[in-house]
Formats: sequence, C-alpha cells, structure tokens
Amino acid sequence: MKKAILLLIMMVPFLAFSQNLVVQADVDLADYDIIYLMDFDFENGQNNPLIFQYRLMNQSTTAMPRVRINFSLDAYIPSMDMDGDGSYDQTFKNIFVVSTEIDTLFPSSYITVSSRDLDLNAEGREVRDSRNHMIRFINTNIEQNYDVDNQNQIISSILAMGRVPAGQYRFGISVFDAENNEAMYTFNPNKTIVIQNPTTIQLISPTDQYEYIGDLYPVFQWSSTGCENYAIRICEYDPRVHSSPDDAIQSESMLPFPDNGGYLDVGTANQLDYSSSGGRPLDYGTSYVWRVKKACMTTGADEVLYSDIYTFTVNDASQPLSQCMQQIRNMLGDNQYNAFFGPNGPLNGYVDCGDFTLDGNPVSMDEFGNLVLQFAGGIYTIESITTQ
Repeated sequence: MKKAILLLIMMVPFLAFSQNLVVQADVDLADYDIIYLMDFDFENGQNNPLIFQYRLMNQSTTAMPRVRINFSLDAYIPSMDMDGDGSYDQTFKNIFVVSTEIDTLFPSSYITVSSRDLDLNAEGREVRDSRNHMIRFINTNIEQNYDVDNQNQIISSILAMGRVPAGQYRFGISVFDAENNEAMYTFNPNKTIVIQNPTTIQLISPTDQYEYIGDLYPVFQWSSTGCENYAIRICEYDPRVHSSPDDAIQSESMLPFPDNGGYLDVGTANQLDYSSSGGRPLDYGTSYVWRVKKACMTTGADEVLYSDIYTFTVNDASQPLSQCMQQIRNMLGDNQYNAFFGPNGPLNGYVDCGDFTLDGNPVSMDEFGNLVLQFAGGIYTIESITTQ
C-alpha cells in the first residue's frame, strides 16, 4: 500500500497544470442556429464569421517556446454515417483535430487565437502579440477522422444543403507548454452547440376562423423547433376595410401596444396569455388576425421565419346565436358574417330570422337549414337579394 501511495505522489507533478499558461475566452463559442457554408472561406479564414476567440497568456517572467494548441470537433449528426460503418451515427464522432504551435509566447504577454486562424494556409502565418512581438504558427497539422471512402458523399450532402447539417457539434480546445503541461482555463474548454433545421411555425390556438365565446383574454399557442426566439403581432380584421388577413396584419396593432410597426418579443415562450400581455382590450363581435415570427441567428444576417396568418372572432356569451343565425354564419364564414352582423355591419342588431316562404309556401327551420347546405354545396346559387 505504501508503494502505491508513493507512486501516486510521484505522478502528481506530471498531471499538474501549468500555472503560468492561462487560456481565457475573449469570444466564447457562438450559439448559431444555422451555419451557412457560403459564409466561410477555407483558403483565407480571416474573412470567416467569428465562431470563437481565445486569449493565450504567459504569466511568467520567461519566454515559453513552442506552445501547442489543439482544436477538435466532434459531431453527432443523426442523418449521416461519418465513420462509414454502414449505419447512421448514434453518438458523437470525432471529425477533425487541428494542431498547431506558437513558436514563442513571450513573458507577461498574450496572443489572440480565433476560428479565423484555422484555415488551409495557417502554417507559417505571422501575428503579433499584446506587446507587439512577432509570433508564427508552426507545425500545423489537420487530422481528418471521418471515413475517407465516404468523403465525397458527405461533402456532396453538405454542399447540397448549403449549410451544416442538423446535429450536435462539440468544440474543444487544449493548450500545452513545451513540457506537455496543460494550460489553466478560465472557461469550459469544451462546448456543444445544437444546430437544428428550423421548421415552420404551426399556430395551435386560436385556430383559423375560431370563434371565442365570452373570452376577451385568449391564450395564444404555437409550436416550432429550432431558432426559439419568438415574437407575436395581433391586429383587428374588418373585411370592409381590409382586403385580406395579410392586409389586416399590417394595420394598427392590438399587440404590441402602442403599435411600433413590429412584433412583441416573447423570447423562447411558445404561448402568450393576452390578459398579461399589455395589449389593447379586445371587443365582442370583432374579428382579429394574429401571426408569430422567429429569428434565427446565422453566420450571416439573422434569418426571420413567419407563420401563416390566422383569424378569430370574440362573441358575447350572453347573446348566443339562434339556430337560424348559426346556419347563416356557417354558410357565410366568420369573416363575412362579422362584416354584415358585427358591431359596424349593416345588419348589426339582427339577432334572429323571421318567417321563411319558398314559392309562397312556409318553410320550417329544418328545411331552411337544408336549403342553406345546398347553397353552401353549390347546388343552388343566389342571383339577387332584396331587403324591405
């Protein structure tokens, strides 16, 4: 037992970190939702989007020769077979490791290394440290660990999409001095980002042309994956004023209020309770339109995706529709019905139907309902309407 303890004690110095070589994150790994390949120049990384940037510091009083830096990328891409075993990947696979050395890290100085330094021409590149010393990258090596025989298929698939495939990408950095002592890190040197193919936004509630009965404070719900940074806009919809729901959504808003011409940011939430939204009060007998958008952070400009535009109507529970009026509503649809019978419609105040006759003969309510269905089904058409 004493020999085992002594052996462990002797091993400790070899496992110790370098106290003078410190790595700090100037720009930690960016949480992009979409990474477009067209934004990258693999010949000249200085033109690339900044993915990460680290500061390597020598806190000693003597120069450190040949400081080694390793960048690694592991990926879990369910849609690809990166290792060529004939099946889609089920776990992380190492894609590549970029290894390079800094010829000299001078005392009490630091050098900045970023994703822009990792390209096919990194070898021999000269940069200056914080004290204006000239530093060179030497012994640069790129180790590719994906299946070479499957390389063309992988590259073709990625180029066809124009962006990095959906999956989880784990970036790692490790830094060692000439004695192979690892640096101290002031951040987590291994970070995973999730890239998803952003889907369209599906509005759940209120559904299109939905009728709320007695609820002036509905809860708006939607569903989507990827780029979960949502915003919502709600406007009144008056078919006599607006030519379409698209026209209505661009008119003065109920939410946000006051109208700023845009959308109310709700963050990652996928629902909004109107009672606590700060919007203008909704009115009975009025139709509204609503829409949700989300912003995707990309390596270029942010990309915005929009949902469809849905309409809904709020009706007073104390004034239920008669059977006849409900049949008329079903035939006309919510928007046209509200245009005629809503608060500002020409037939506002009419709450029930009178007696019906057909060719001089009385028509029952059931017969009227069947007649309405035949109009709705296109069996009959209305040539003219007169009122008294």
